[in-house]
Amino acid sequence: MGIPMIYNIQKSRCFPLPTYDLSIVDRVSVTIYGRVLDKNYTQLLHARGDLDL
Repeated sequence: MGIPMIYNIQKSRCFPLPTYDLSIVDRVSVTIYGRVLDKNYTQLLHARGDLDL
């Protein structure tokens, strides 16, 4: 999908925008900002991979 498309999707949904580090040739490092809002819910999602998000 590419970096510009992901950036625009995040922006349009009012999600925190990731940062991209392109300082190393042929390598992209992405930092995605966020935090766990509900640890129990996160653990449930992890344990039940069959759940429809």
